[in-house]
Amino acid sequence: MTERHTDLNQLLQHIWDQIHKGAADPAHPYHSPAFGTLGSNGPNVRTIILRRAELEARSLCFHSDRRAQKINEIQKHPRVALHFWNSDSREQLRITGNATVHFDDQIANQLWQHSRPKSLITYVKPTTPGTKVDQPESGIVGNFQSGNVSMSDVEVGRQHFAVVCTQVDEIDFLQLHNEGNCRAYFQWESGRYEGAWLIP
Repeated sequence: MTERHTDLNQLLQHIWDQIHKGAADPAHPYHSPAFGTLGSNGPNVRTIILRRAELEARSLCFHSDRRAQKINEIQKHPRVALHFWNSDSREQLRITGNATVHFDDQIANQLWQHSRPKSLITYVKPTTPGTKVDQPESGIVGNFQSGNVSMSDVEVGRQHFAVVCTQVDEIDFLQLHNEGNCRAYFQWESGRYEGAWLIP
């Protein structure tokens, strides 16, 4: 079993280490957190793929289709939440912050250029996500079933590509442990994270 956390500074470092691993390793539980926004009918939650994590910028980034509903929701209500769960270590993260959307700036260009072409195929589809269809289909036009996909093959999808980055203001950590569950809360204040232990 994972060691029970007892030091706030070490815990904060552990949290960001795990988030970084999640962004880099598709097999890590933190690679696919839930992302929550506020829509016209209330909260909306979906799974996203974490693409970049930067501690100095307090930033967590993922790709999106710029035509997706969540883009409009973020632009209207930039306060968002992310939920991470690691069933092996029995650790949960609830993160809140303000999200920004990037279309044609340096951030979007960098993540597009550093992505595998196969992961960008989804942006080639000409139809807006959420459009009703008569039968199940991906909406992608063209033959991308083979493994040989190049950046030139998906370049037409660049116009639909966006990056969403959340600046992390609050972290609520929970660990389920046989020696006693523990919970900690970190808030960004005056240029640093201030932490405190909470009753779970």
